[in-house]
Amino acid sequence: LHSFAHADGGYHLMGCMLSAASCNKWWMEDILNSSDYEIDTTAINKNSAGTYTVTVTYAEKTATFDVVYVAEVSDAITTNTVFDATYSGLTKTKYEGESEVITAGKFSIDATASGSKLDNLKSYFQFNTGTVISFKVKAGATVTVYGYSGNSNYSLNGSTEENTVDQKTVTYTEDTTVYVTATGNKYLTSITITYAE
Repeated sequence: LHSFAHADGGYHLMGCMLSAASCNKWWMEDILNSSDYEIDTTAINKNSAGTYTVTVTYAEKTATFDVVYVAEVSDAITTNTVFDATYSGLTKTKYEGESEVITAGKFSIDATASGSKLDNLKSYFQFNTGTVISFKVKAGATVTVYGYSGNSNYSLNGSTEENTVDQKTVTYTEDTTVYVTATGNKYLTSITITYAE
């Protein structure tokens, strides 16, 4: 914070915030012309905000700093979630001839194909051909699609299920966008996303 005197007798204050990390980088690289330093950030859990201890090593000297980390904002579903007829993010009871992203981009309902429809029937959905429900998951997610009593046709990322399959479960080993696509005018009970504890 600096105060400045004006010729007319007035004053003003000027303040600025500096980022410690960018100041250290500027000092090391621009002033000392050195890139011979190491920053150990392995203690930071990039999926969780918090205060972490970071170690910086330069010229055989080590210093530790407590840093506050704000977790990355992700459009992936990162917690156990159930998408069913009671899901609070649903803004309508019927999606037909339209596309809408619900719950801050976590689920996308695309009912733009001719004849496609997702109709909330209170305990399950009518899930017509061409309707797509998509969402992103992180590595380690287990996704289970529940059909309605042997009366469902859908594909899970392109793997077509027969109408006798009431349940399909897939565990993803990498970050993935999941597409549940109706392949017949049938019914869907729910989609669950779970992560191991």
